[in-house]
Amino acid sequence: MNGRTQSTGCERMEAPACSTGEDRTVTPLGARGRKRSIVARIRALAGSDTRGSALVEMAVALPPVLLVITGVAAFSIALSQKLELAEAVSNGGRVLAAGRGVVDPCTKAYTAVDAAAPTLSANGIKLTIVLNGVSTGTPSATPSCPGSSGLPNANMVLGGNATISATYTCSIHAYGFTYPGCNLGTSLTEVVQ
Repeated sequence: MNGRTQSTGCERMEAPACSTGEDRTVTPLGARGRKRSIVARIRALAGSDTRGSALVEMAVALPPVLLVITGVAAFSIALSQKLELAEAVSNGGRVLAAGRGVVDPCTKAYTAVDAAAPTLSANGIKLTIVLNGVSTGTPSATPSCPGSSGLPNANMVLGGNATISATYTCSIHAYGFTYPGCNLGTSLTEVVQ
């Protein structure tokens, strides 16, 4: 040989030290002599970089986040209805307390409640009015408490209590599901003027 030493195949390879009986076949994907799992083969075919991982993470995380956000929005609508009902009952209570001398103060109070709650269904608001301890009976969408023989209601006594209570069946909808049992209620007692 012309002064050169001839190197073996094991010296030229970058793989770990080889033995004489080692399988030297090279697969198309570059694995030398070892068997790989199915997952490793699929990863090698698709490329082993992390492109698209953010998209996958977003696809996994976005539906629960949207579900929580729409749930919060649906319950905030119910809270808004509760606040509107409370404000309407407060308005009706003021009208009721100032209604001494009126033939049917309950109808005036109902009209005031209905006017103060424009986004609530008028038929959904059920009112119970108690004048000086005497109730109008079962909750009604249109309560009435007229005095006898066209005279003002005798239960509207100066300094007496006038209590107005309201219930409202709200509806919370999210993703086609209506949550049952959403009943709002509020009550207010005023001194008759």
